[in-house]
Amino acid sequence: MFETFKKPAHSDWIRQVTKELGDKPLESIYWQLNDDLSIAPLFTLEDLAETTAPISRRETGNTWEIGEAFLFTDPTTTNREALEGLNGGTEALLFQFRRQPKAEDLNGLFKDIALGYISTHFDLSFPGKDPAACYKTFREWLSNTDQASRGIRGSIDFDPLLDWSEPPFREAADLVKRAHEEEPGISVLQVNARIFHTGTAGLPRELALTVAKALEYMARLTDLGLSPETVNAQMQFSVAVGTSYFGEIAKIRALRLLWGKILENYSLTPALVPPVVAHFSLESLEEDPLQNMIRAATQAMSAVIGGVDRLYIPPANAGVPEPPTPFTRRVARNVHHILKMESFLDRVADPGAGSYYIEKLTDTLAESAWSQLQEIERGGGFMVFDELV
Repeated sequence: MFETFKKPAHSDWIRQVTKELGDKPLESIYWQLNDDLSIAPLFTLEDLAETTAPISRRETGNTWEIGEAFLFTDPTTTNREALEGLNGGTEALLFQFRRQPKAEDLNGLFKDIALGYISTHFDLSFPGKDPAACYKTFREWLSNTDQASRGIRGSIDFDPLLDWSEPPFREAADLVKRAHEEEPGISVLQVNARIFHTGTAGLPRELALTVAKALEYMARLTDLGLSPETVNAQMQFSVAVGTSYFGEIAKIRALRLLWGKILENYSLTPALVPPVVAHFSLESLEEDPLQNMIRAATQAMSAVIGGVDRLYIPPANAGVPEPPTPFTRRVARNVHHILKMESFLDRVADPGAGSYYIEKLTDTLAESAWSQLQEIERGGGFMVFDELV
């Protein structure tokens, strides 16, 4: 077959497209990402500077955890909802607390839940929150149960540059050191990049700010005596996924490339990129649940093909002020199952590799973000830049 049909060159494709466009210029079908970046509609191998290998990860394949978030109301109710999620295939439980969790909360919350088989995450959203106290409470609770030796995995949302006017770097360093020594499977340093998400045009800036923020943590905590390896091991990225299908795929791939480059500068393996956790952007949620159900499939595909490690798909009625229902939760979980068990997107290391369009878009975003990152660093780093903005 390859001998019978002539392989068209890039110029052949351009000639045909130009003919079909007639009086319209070729540039009329370019994707204007923003004022500085214009993306062509067609790419071939000739457009790539070099053939790149699939983006490496800690795990083989393209595995991601099926995440589900639960607003903590009372131990019994939230436990019932969590068990329902686990029976439906959830692998990562995210508990959203609006007050400091207590040991008695955990007794009821984790009833009949074997934490060694899943990952457990705490989102603290209230004034005066204390991530270190949350870690202490959780670990003391574990020590009083039979689950302490089961390789507990999870995270506690501690983002010093997000929730405090005076970032508690010393407290963060102490907690990172303690968790790394006592419970290395629990990450306690989060780089929340969801606030940087402003849509398709802002993707390069979003990436630059995300990496600059993580780099600020690396610099601050190593200055306080921690090793780069320890800081990196206790870190996780939290990103928002919007509705730009190819843009979000390339953004997540570019984030892995950019932080891998940072790790190389610290003499660490580029594959040791911290977990990338994805949530749907708030502006992508509509009031119509049916529209959200349809959109969830493409947004989830963007996150998965991009290579996230954990994904939270909100219930379809999350765009209105009402609690999720068993049905909307089940539909959200089933999107994961379809992408895994029917589409097999978890069985290849990097699903976007080999697509000239995705590869080129990834490189374009990464190069633009790297240039902006260098500008931020020359100006004094993320903290100075954030204060100026």
